[in-house]
Amino acid sequence: MKSCRILLAGCLSAWWLAAASAHANSITVTNTNDGGRGSLRQAIADANDGDTINARDVFGSIELSSGELPVNKNLTINGPGADKLSVENTHLGRVFEIASDKIVAISGLAINSGEAVLGGGIYNAGMLEITSCSISGNEAGGLRERGLGGGIYNASGAKVAITDSIVSGNWADEGGGIYNAGSMQIARTTISDNFIGGAFSQQTSLGGGICNSGTLDIVNSTITANTASGSLQSGGIGGGIFNGGTLAVANSTISGNLAGSTGVFPGAGGGITNGSGNIVIQNSTINGNTAESPSGSGFGGNVFMAEGTLEIGNTILNAGSGGNIFSFGNQGTIISDGYNLSSDNGADYLSAAGDQVNTDPRVGPLQDNGGPTVTHALLADSPAIDAGNPNYNPNNFQPPLIYDQRGFGFDRVKKGRRDIGAFEVQEAPITPTRPTPPPTPTPSPTATPSPTPPLSPTPTPSPTPTPTPTADPREMAIAKIRRQMRFTRTALHELNGTKSVPLSVSAWLKVRLRVLKARLAYPLDEVLARIDQRLLHDGPMSEASTRDLLTHLNARLDELRNGG
Repeated sequence: MKSCRILLAGCLSAWWLAAASAHANSITVTNTNDGGRGSLRQAIADANDGDTINARDVFGSIELSSGELPVNKNLTINGPGADKLSVENTHLGRVFEIASDKIVAISGLAINSGEAVLGGGIYNAGMLEITSCSISGNEAGGLRERGLGGGIYNASGAKVAITDSIVSGNWADEGGGIYNAGSMQIARTTISDNFIGGAFSQQTSLGGGICNSGTLDIVNSTITANTASGSLQSGGIGGGIFNGGTLAVANSTISGNLAGSTGVFPGAGGGITNGSGNIVIQNSTINGNTAESPSGSGFGGNVFMAEGTLEIGNTILNAGSGGNIFSFGNQGTIISDGYNLSSDNGADYLSAAGDQVNTDPRVGPLQDNGGPTVTHALLADSPAIDAGNPNYNPNNFQPPLIYDQRGFGFDRVKKGRRDIGAFEVQEAPITPTRPTPPPTPTPSPTATPSPTPPLSPTPTPSPTPTPTPTADPREMAIAKIRRQMRFTRTALHELNGTKSVPLSVSAWLKVRLRVLKARLAYPLDEVLARIDQRLLHDGPMSEASTRDLLTHLNARLDELRNGG
């Protein structure tokens, strides 16, 4: 068996440790203003190389009304937590731009609502560490410009390490969440609900979650629910990841991603598409990804190989539809390192020692099983348990992979042999969740039943429609976005306990609906219905029609609040 040829890096802290000054100053941010004394913008302007900017005592939202935040010094920026402080660009610009050759660390911030052609949330040309951040609701592109990296764009020659973070709900033409042209390491991070393309997009859309043309290592992370929608020219390509460079994945989960179809064009690579690059996958779970087609299944529900090389070992492959592996014209090279478990025949590529094909892996739902990311637990009867390579050497990876995807406390090898996939059963395996019926009570000897008159036909309730679980408006919206492809970005908020959406969205055909007054939110269904109707019947909206829509929504919101 080959060892993983690409070594995974856990973090890149040596970059900024080497650059940090022994006499660095700390500058404190004291308010959420966009400029002036005590603001984040002023702190960045006043800082010297190696300084730390401390925003740990600031809560709320910093709304950028005077452009992006350019960082052209070696800096550390610390926030109080992504759930406590956000930095948002409310005026159609990106949030952060990191200059070439600068070493920057950002932690504890939410980076939201940015827009640019390259990197709606962050454009990095230097060396950047992102820790404990949320990067959401950003977008890259425009009506005439092809956007790359909705959340993050990492330029050629640049480096990024992302740790303990979330990249979600971003949109672009390529790389809905991330576009990497340089070098990138992702650890203990979730990449979810990002989106590329749209039914009227003019060009092929690549990489719903990530589009990689550089070098990318992913470890202990989950890539889920990302969508590559189709375009006028093709189906979506690479729902989770599109790779045109060098990609290594270890101890990670790629689940529930979608490569959609449009017109006559099928989707390809619901989980991963390899364009012309090289991929190594080890100790991972690739589950429930879908490649759609107008007539059924697309190509490669989990993995689509156009060209290049895929090396895979100790990995679960369980596609939603479209098959686990599809190699277009058999042009790609596929190497099994053995001990893979495939729910189908693996397109006859999985025939090394320990490979299991046409076997149900018996995994649980994607959920919190401990650790920083959601995972698929192995059920008690899973054939993946203790079926991994008995000669596993954690030192084939740097740093050594001694734990499963969940990290510390979840050993990678238990009972002398590792399991297949990203999850290692620790003690008692997870059992399927079936309610155990209570013991049948022993009938009491004295309870001799008298002949019971036949039950009068208690009006048999006409088949009560099985209570369809009350539809959560948030889930309805997400489904609507994915399937009908009306929206390219929707940032969901809680307003007084009610699911709502701020009317600051990019809609079908990328028609911008911008609210001049920030922070107005409206019931989700109303926004979906009214904007859909307007876009379908009225076309692009003028400022007057936008104001008219707002007036209507305000009136309807008042009615709903008053019980109407």
